[in-house]
Amino acid sequence: MRRALCLLTTLVHEYKNMSMKNTKNFKEWKFKEPPSYAELPIDDNPEYNVPVAVKNAVFSKVPTEPLMGKVQLVCFSDDALTEILDLDPAVAESEEFVDFIAGKYLPEGGLTVCHRYGGYQFGVWADQLGDGRAHILGEYVNSKGETWQPQLKGSGETPYSRFGDGRAVLRSSIREMVASEACHFLGIPTTRAAALVVSEEHKVWRDKTYSGHARQESAAIVMRLSPSWFRLGSLEILDKRKEPHTMKILVDHIIKHNFQDIRDDEDKYVNWYTEVAHRNLDMVATWQGNYMPY
Repeated sequence: MRRALCLLTTLVHEYKNMSMKNTKNFKEWKFKEPPSYAELPIDDNPEYNVPVAVKNAVFSKVPTEPLMGKVQLVCFSDDALTEILDLDPAVAESEEFVDFIAGKYLPEGGLTVCHRYGGYQFGVWADQLGDGRAHILGEYVNSKGETWQPQLKGSGETPYSRFGDGRAVLRSSIREMVASEACHFLGIPTTRAAALVVSEEHKVWRDKTYSGHARQESAAIVMRLSPSWFRLGSLEILDKRKEPHTMKILVDHIIKHNFQDIRDDEDKYVNWYTEVAHRNLDMVATWQGNYMPY
């Protein structure tokens, strides 16, 4: 019993120390300035909310479109806030933090961009896809020396929105929040989800069953976290559009910032390709291995 009490006391003490080192005033929380992605080609078209085929760029500079009406915090990940963003969980209840997730407030050092990438849909190359309703806000280096990029999903139209309205609804955002954190704690490599907000006054039309019977739903935004947001499609779009110069800039950037252990290798491109292939293999195997059908 005494041993158990000692252990409990130690855990409480460690938790208090962890809380003390985390920021309790969100106004003091800042991004790294400038973010590493600022060195990449960024399209600065002023008509940022008009669908367009972007060329010779990795990102588009696009401001967020905040949720309208009264915004409420739905939930947050205690682990993501404390272990990734160095924030005390109490910060999540603050007006500044809710405004941050709602796209109304950008901390010092932020640079809001949307990523350009391509991909396949239904087995067919769909060309430019991109962040049609997501905005990368900036880059944060935490107390562990880790670099993370917060991203809002459901934060408005971008050049990649195509026929969408740039919004997300509460039900899909809850699914994103729960699935992201569940995968993480199952040991599956994934992006993280930090917080979710909703506006009951901001309505969007959705056909939930694709039956032609659309109805209004509440708009929501979820904040996701990742060391970077590059994917296979980030390079595929540059290959398909025959932009080798931009591709080399992007590959060199990815190796420099995300694969530092091979950046000085003589065969760094081959080694990088091999590493990416193995990581994708490991991710899919872990994902499938943790899947348990009911």
